[in-house]
Amino acid sequence: LPTRRFLRVVVFSACRSGVQDILSAKKELDGFLFDALRHGAAMVIGFLWEVPDASACVLLSKFYESYFRGESPARALRDAQLWTRDITYSELLRYLDETGIKDEVISALHDLGLEPDDQLFCDPVFWAGAICVGA
Repeated sequence: LPTRRFLRVVVFSACRSGVQDILSAKKELDGFLFDALRHGAAMVIGFLWEVPDASACVLLSKFYESYFRGESPARALRDAQLWTRDITYSELLRYLDETGIKDEVISALHDLGLEPDDQLFCDPVFWAGAICVGA
């Protein structure tokens, strides 16, 4: 039977969920992303490396916000990545207050001695590991 596409987007937020075992003896690629595609997901989002919880939380929150406003998953992810890269500490605090996810993120940031204009997540390690695979 052909695989049906019931799920539009599947998101794996565990670290390295986007890494595939291309050296295995199997004929097809192994891994969460391709398994999800083989089993009906139209598009899958995962991470190529371990991303700190604070930046992953913020990135995925912004992704869902854009996606549920009607953006395509690929566009929503790209917008979330750029937004995460560019956001300052004061903008992040405002966003966290507005979304109600402040408690999950702020405890990890308080002890860093940040200034309001500091860009917390400008290093690609915080945002570039998120990938989108599928149609």
